[in-house]
Amino acid sequence: MNTFTIGGTDFGISQAESCITFDHGQLTIEIRGDADVFTTITNNEDSEWSWALYPPHLYIRSLETKDGKATLNGDDEVEVALYMMEHNTILDAAVLVTSAHSVDVSGIVDLLGERMPFNVKFAQSMAGPSIPREAP
Repeated sequence: MNTFTIGGTDFGISQAESCITFDHGQLTIEIRGDADVFTTITNNEDSEWSWALYPPHLYIRSLETKDGKATLNGDDEVEVALYMMEHNTILDAAVLVTSAHSVDVSGIVDLLGERMPFNVKFAQSMAGPSIPREAP
């Protein structure tokens, strides 16, 4: 099951806009929250996410892995962030490639000055994703 949680909220995952590539130990991840789930979450003015305009977007580009595992601690020279209204710093994360087409990423993000746990579990469709777009 694909999930993209920040704090206690699951934003779902847009299969069509998300992808992973794992080639010779290098991992690139582009994961976008589901727009319909996001709209449901943010429609309520009392929602803690009512300020957000776009679903969250996690990207990790060209991460070196060893045996399908990697850790990030904020000091790494890897292009990584969780985009939600701005590019928010990943303070630390554990990345596990569970197969050639699936990953599990969990950690802490500094989201607009508040440290929040996040977790992404994503299994890529074998039909193949569309090319991910850049963050707005």
